[in-house]
Amino acid sequence: MTGKPDYTRIGITRQLQAMGADKYEIGIFDRDRDVMIPRYWTGEMILKSIAYLRRQNVDGKDIFIRPEGSMGLVFFDDLTRGTLKQLEADGLRPAVVIQSSPDNFHGWVRVSDTAIPENLATAVSKVLAKTYGGDQNSADWRHYGRLAGFTNRKPKYIDDSGRSPFVTLSDGNGNLAKSAGDLLDKAAVYLEEMKERE
Repeated sequence: MTGKPDYTRIGITRQLQAMGADKYEIGIFDRDRDVMIPRYWTGEMILKSIAYLRRQNVDGKDIFIRPEGSMGLVFFDDLTRGTLKQLEADGLRPAVVIQSSPDNFHGWVRVSDTAIPENLATAVSKVLAKTYGGDQNSADWRHYGRLAGFTNRKPKYIDDSGRSPFVTLSDGNGNLAKSAGDLLDKAAVYLEEMKERE
């Protein structure tokens, strides 16, 4: 007789493989104190810490993740299924897509297989948000996304039974976007425009 699959471990493993960073920043958000508690872990350390993260999540804390440093993965937030399809049609299929609440998605587009300057990464994120209607306030190179396999503890998502939605990995291909070069060019133009306005 086999046990039930550990969907949290499966989701985390797939997300880490798709993100492909050497090291990550895990953010444990204590909503009651409005404090983000950071942890700097490798993928292996994250997998060894699942039980700890589960306890934090059950205790009402949200579990976030981001690569440590700018590594060619650029964050986007607040997109719909339709917008994700448009991204893919435009050659910008994300490397990682997270469903954080019903029909609400965020994730990362891989624009380079190597590190890119932080200001360029932020510019790419701003261009993505502007072009596809994402959250401009989340468009920067260091923004956290959610770690798959845990619940979203925002009060507005708690249902009548007191349950919070699970954060799931919708796509984790990890690939470089086909139109990454074009997007980087647009971001470079955006940076130049910002300099001219200073």
